[in-house]
Amino acid sequence: MFNNSNAECLTPLARKGPHDEPAKKSVVPWANPRLLVFILFVYYAAMLPLMIQRLHWTPPALPASSPAESFSEERAMRHVEALAGRLPDRQISMPQLRQAHDYIVRQGSLLAEMAAARGGDVEVKVFRENVSGSVAMDFGGVPFTNAYRELTNIVVTITPGGTEGRRGLLVAAHHDSAVTSPGASDDVSMVAVMLEAARALLSRPSRFLPAVPLVLLFDGAEESICQGGHGFFNSSPHARGLGAFINLEAMGSGGLPILFQHTGAWTVAAWAKGAKTAHGARIAQDIFDTGIIPGDTDYRMFSARHFGSLPGLDIAFIRDSKAYHSHLDSVARLRKGAMQDMGEALLGGLMSMAEALAADVDGRLLTPKALKERSVYFDLMGCGMITYPDHLASLLHTAPLAMFMMLPLASVAGGHTAAGVMTRMLSAAGRAIVALTSALMAPAFLGILMVWSSGVAMSWYAQHRLAYAIFLPISVAAAVRPWIRLREESLEQRPLQQGHYVACQVYGIGLVLSALATGLCFAGFQGFSQVLAMGGFLSYAVGSLLDNGAATFSPGALAGVLAVATVPLVVMGAILGTFLDVMMERMSLTGHHSVFLADSIIGVLTGCAVLGYSCCCLLPLLGYALGGLWDGSSSTGCSNGRSPGRSSSGGGESRLWRRLLLTALVATSLAMAIWSSTATVPYNADNPRRITITHLHETGSWVPEDDAFPASSAVAMSAAMAAAAVHPAAGPTSMDVQEPPPSPEEERRVLSSQLQPIPKIVAKLALGIADSNPWSQLFPDAAAAVAALPIARQGSAVRYGDLGHEYASLHPLERLLGKIVLEAEPAAQPPIAVPPYVRKLYEETREIMVADGKASPSSNDAKTADRRTTRVVHIRIFSEAHCWGMLNFTTAAPLHAWSLPSAPVAASYNGKGRATPDTSGNSRSRRRMQYYTYMVRFSHEATSPFWDLWIELDASHAAGTATDGNKIDPWVIVELSATYLHLTAELRAVRDAFPDWVTPTWIGTTFHSSHKL
Repeated sequence: MFNNSNAECLTPLARKGPHDEPAKKSVVPWANPRLLVFILFVYYAAMLPLMIQRLHWTPPALPASSPAESFSEERAMRHVEALAGRLPDRQISMPQLRQAHDYIVRQGSLLAEMAAARGGDVEVKVFRENVSGSVAMDFGGVPFTNAYRELTNIVVTITPGGTEGRRGLLVAAHHDSAVTSPGASDDVSMVAVMLEAARALLSRPSRFLPAVPLVLLFDGAEESICQGGHGFFNSSPHARGLGAFINLEAMGSGGLPILFQHTGAWTVAAWAKGAKTAHGARIAQDIFDTGIIPGDTDYRMFSARHFGSLPGLDIAFIRDSKAYHSHLDSVARLRKGAMQDMGEALLGGLMSMAEALAADVDGRLLTPKALKERSVYFDLMGCGMITYPDHLASLLHTAPLAMFMMLPLASVAGGHTAAGVMTRMLSAAGRAIVALTSALMAPAFLGILMVWSSGVAMSWYAQHRLAYAIFLPISVAAAVRPWIRLREESLEQRPLQQGHYVACQVYGIGLVLSALATGLCFAGFQGFSQVLAMGGFLSYAVGSLLDNGAATFSPGALAGVLAVATVPLVVMGAILGTFLDVMMERMSLTGHHSVFLADSIIGVLTGCAVLGYSCCCLLPLLGYALGGLWDGSSSTGCSNGRSPGRSSSGGGESRLWRRLLLTALVATSLAMAIWSSTATVPYNADNPRRITITHLHETGSWVPEDDAFPASSAVAMSAAMAAAAVHPAAGPTSMDVQEPPPSPEEERRVLSSQLQPIPKIVAKLALGIADSNPWSQLFPDAAAAVAALPIARQGSAVRYGDLGHEYASLHPLERLLGKIVLEAEPAAQPPIAVPPYVRKLYEETREIMVADGKASPSSNDAKTADRRTTRVVHIRIFSEAHCWGMLNFTTAAPLHAWSLPSAPVAASYNGKGRATPDTSGNSRSRRRMQYYTYMVRFSHEATSPFWDLWIELDASHAAGTATDGNKIDPWVIVELSATYLHLTAELRAVRDAFPDWVTPTWIGTTFHSSHKL
C-alpha cells in the first residue's frame, strides 16, 4: 500500500554496527509520502468538522408545552425576558434592581405555592435579606477592601421531607447586571435556569426530590466584585449548615457551560456522574488561577480555597464573550439551546451531589484533606467526563517520563543498543524542543511584526477566522520544518531500520512532553500536566506502533496510529482550540498593557492549537510525508539508481519542493497579515472596542456648613425610588440602557437651596481603553479628541498615562486601562443636588498595649515600653443617592483598626519627606518618608444618606519614624470618589459621539473630593 516492493532498489553501503542488519540488502523506502499525505488529509478533513460541530452543539430547546417535570428553555426564557428585557438596568443604585428583587420574590412565592399544593412532602420558603460587611481582597497584587451596606439578596429554600438536619446544597447565581449591560446571559440566564429547574423539581414525585435541602441564592450584588455573595456567606443564617455549592456564571451569550473551577475532588466526580452533558477541563482552572483572564465570581466567596469554607463548583457559559459586559448581552443574542443544556446538566448534577452529601454521614467530605484534594477532569466533547484526583494524577502524569527513561533498555530485545536508542531519542528531543518552541514563537513574532509595521493591533478581531489564516500557516511551517527531511534522513541514517528511526523522533517528542508534564505536575498545574502527559502516553503508543520491526509502514500500523490518536486529538484539540476561540473574543478586555500583547498572545495560542490538533507526536509523520511528496522515489518506493536520498535529480527536486512548501506557508501568513493590516479599524458593531467614560466633578475639600438636610435628602431618595415605578420598561434598542428615571425636580431644588457654601466644581472627562490598540486609533491627536467630544473644553490640555484620582472610582480595574483626561464642562443637571463629602466629626486618643504583635487596651500594670498612643478619627460620609464609591485613606502611620468588619490592608509607598537633622545635628538632610494608602471600594442601598466610620492610627509609630525628636504628625488624607450611574445629557452626548464600533463598558458621573483630617 505504501511502497512498491517489486521495484529495483539500490543497496547502499550501510554503516556497520553490532546490531545493524547485513549491509547488502535491498532498501525499500518505509512509506509512500503521497499516499500518507492523502490519508492524513482525509483523517483531519473528517475529524475537524465533526469536532467543531460537536463543540458548538446544543440540545433542542424544549417548548413550554413539555411535561412539567422536564426542564423547558422556553419556560425559562420568560424569566430572561422579564428581567433582562423589561429591566435592563439592574445595577446597584438603579431602581430596576429593586424591581428585579421583587420579581424573584414573586417567583419564589409561586414555588412555595406549588410545594404547599403537594401535601407537605416538601417545604419552600422565600427570604429577602439585607447584608452589610467588608472583605480584604487582592487584584493583580493590589490589596483593597471591598465594603458594602444594606445590599439585597433573595434566598429560596427547598426542604424535601426527611432531609431536615442534613447539610444542604447551595445553588447560586446573580441577577444584577454589569454597568451598560442588560445582562441577559450574565447572569439572568442562570437565574432563569435556577427558577425553571426548581419548578421542574417540584413537579416530580417525592422519590425524585434531592436527598438534602436546597438553598437557592439569587445574589443582588455580584458585579460590584462579589459583595452580595460575601454578605450571604458571612451573615445569612441559611449559609450555616451547608455542605457544598454550585455557582452559575456566564462570560458570554453563546453557551457551552464549562466547569472551570472546583474545590474538593468529590464535587467534580459527582457532577460528572449526574450531569447529562458535562463540559470542562482542569486546565481552565489552572489558567484562571494564573490571572491571565482577569475576573472574579462568587465562587471565591464560598470556596474553602479562598474566602469561604465549602467544597463546590464554578460553572459558566464561555462562548460569544464579545457580548460580555456590554449592551450586546441582550435577550435576542442568547444562543438557542444553551439554557436547555445548562438546565438539564444542573438537574442531574445537583441530584448526584445531593446523594453524595446525604451519604456522607460522618462529615468526611468537609475534612481539611477532602477540601484540599482537587481533581483532574476533562470531557470528551460533551459525551462524558473523565475525572481522577490529584494524588492519582501525580502518578499518572509522571509515568510517561519513567516509561521513556526505561525505553532504551527495553529496546535491547529488538536488536538495538540502549546507548544508541538513547542517543537517537535525545537528538530527537532537541529537535522537538526546536519544533515546539518555533511553533509557538513564530506566529507570536509575526504578530509583533505586523503591529509594529502597521500600527494596528488585533486586525483580525472583527473576523476571527482571519487570525487562523494569519497565524496558522506559519505555525505549521515552524512545527514541521525540523522533520521536513525525515524521509531522507531515515534512508541515510538507518536505511534498513527506517521505522525505528522515525519512531525515535516520536519518542523524542514524547520525552520532552513527559518531562514538561512532570515539572508542571510538581508545580501544581495538573491541568497543563494532564494535556502534556496525554501527549507523552500517545507518543509512546505511536512510537511503539511504528517501531515494529517491519520494513514498511503497513496499513494496519497506520490505522492503529490514527485510532490511538483519536481520543487525545479530541481532548487536546478541544481544550486548546476552545481556549483560543474564547481568548480571541476576550481580547477587547485584557487591558491596555502593550500594543503588541493581543497579537502575540493569539499567535502563541494558535501555535498551541496546532500542536494540540497534531497531538505533537504526529508532526514527524507529517514532516516525513510532506518532505517526500516530490522526491524522485515517491511513486516507485525506491531510489533512482544512486544513494538513497542523494540522487542528483530526485534529491534536487525534493529539496526544491521542501523550500517551496515552507516558503508558501510563510508567504501565506505574511500575505494575510499584510492584507489584514490595511484595515485601520479592526472592529464593527458586533465586535466593538471597549472604553470607559467618567464625567468627573472635583469639589476639592468642600464641606457644607452643617448636615441640616438629612430630611430633605431622604425625601429626594424616596422620590427617586417612587419614580422607578414609571420608569420605561426598556429602550427601543439594546444600546438604551442606564436611562434615568424621571427626576424628583422639586426635592432637588430644596436640597440645592440649602447648600452653604456653594461648591466650586472643576470638571474633567476621564476616558479609558481596555485593549491593545492605542488612543491614536480614536483620536489622532489632542486637538482631535477635544473636537470630537462635545463637553471637552476647547484648548484644554490632554493628559495620558498612569493617572491617579481621576480613575479612583474604577479601582482596582483602572490598572488595566489606557487613560486620557481632558478638561470638560460640568453637568448642567447632575444626578445629585448635593456633592458627596467627608466631614470630620471628632477625634480622640487612647493607649494600647502591644504584645506579640497584637494590641489590647492598656492597663495600669503594663510596661511603658509596651504602650502605644493611637489617634482615633471619627468621620461622616454623605451621599445624597445610592452610588458606587471609593475611599482612599492615605496616612503617615499604619492604621491599627477601623470600624469596618475586616482588618485594614495597605500598600506601602515611599515619598519625599521633609528635611531632618543628621546625626551630628549640624546639617540638614533630605529623608524619604514612608506612607500608607488604604483603598476601600464600597457600594450601598441604605436608606440613610450618612455613613459614619472611624479609623485608628498608630501615632507612636508615626512619631518614631522621625529622628532626634522631630516628630511627624499622624496625618490622614481621605479621598472620596462617588459614581452615579444615571445617564446625564452630557454622558449621552459623549457616548453618542463615538462611532458605532465603540461601546462603553463603564459610564457614569463621578464626584471626587479630598480632605485632610
